Amino acid sequence: MNDLLNKLKTTVPWATFGEVISQHLDQRVDATREIVDQLKQWGAHLTSHALSKWSIALVDPHDCQVPHIGPEGHITKCQATALLCCDICSRWSCLAHCRTDWMADGICAVCIGDAKARHRSAQSEWEEQKAKRKQRNIGAAFRTLKLKPSATLTEVKRQYKTLVRQYNADMPQSDKQRARNTTRLQKINEAFEVLKEHFESTEAA
Repeated sequence: MNDLLNKLKTTVPWATFGEVISQHLDQRVDATREIVDQLKQWGAHLTSHALSKWSIALVDPHDCQVPHIGPEGHITKCQATALLCCDICSRWSCLAHCRTDWMADGICAVCIGDAKARHRSAQSEWEEQKAKRKQRNIGAAFRTLKLKPSATLTEVKRQYKTLVRQYNADMPQSDKQRARNTTRLQKINEAFEVLKEHFESTEAA
């Protein structure tokens, strides 16, 4: 074991590294080539720490415990040798079924899938809440313009112009009245923009 670690603490040529790990794979050339090819793909992640950690896993080999999902959704047992233990569920995983960091720690594909499912659920809930808020805003906009929800865009535009004239802050009025009308006009403008966007999106759909 110490001899193995001493070899891996130095820069190991890929051919030599393949020879080292093949000793712990019952001389399986295909498995050795597969793992070396996987390691090469990781480039910058191949620190001496990562090589040592994954090679230690090969001294006491484990089968990958993450099921392999084929292109048509068929689930089969993964035949690869595991190189790391998932930080979340402690499931042994090969490089093809995990995501790892530069410290050679990683998360298996099962936990990644669970995290993505939770994210999609949260995203769906957020979209639903967003739609409800938008619907409430549309209802409030109709009320601000003193219109029924069944009003058409033409009626909205006509009512908007009427209210703008009614609460025109440039008309002769007291400062108190002008301040109130300015606030009303701001709400009327905001309501009109909400409804205009609503009708435009409805027509586009």
